Amino acid sequence: MTCCLHLPAKLSSVTYNLPADIDLTVLTSFNRLKEMTEDIAVIADAVADSALVQLSSDKKKIRRAKPLPLTDDTASRTLYMVSSHS
Repeated sequence: MTCCLHLPAKLSSVTYNLPADIDLTVLTSFNRLKEMTEDIAVIADAVADSALVQLSSDKKKIRRAKPLPLTDDTASRTLYMVSSHS
C-alpha cells in the first residue's frame, strides 16, 4: 500500500516547530484514509520506509523526519493572478 499523508487542520493543536509524535489512531479519523483502511498495522507498514516520517519503535506513532523550517517563505513562493477582464 502506497500512502501519501497530508496532515491538515485536525492537527492544528500540534506545535509544528517541535518534534511531536502523532498517534496513528488520529490518522484513522481522516476520511480519505478511513476509506482505505482503519487498521493501524496497515498504516504503520505503509509509512515504515518513508523518508518523510519516522515510525516509533512500538509502531503506534509517527513524527516528521525533518522539522519544518523556522521561517515561512510562503509569500516568496506565491503567485497572484488578476483577471484583466472588466
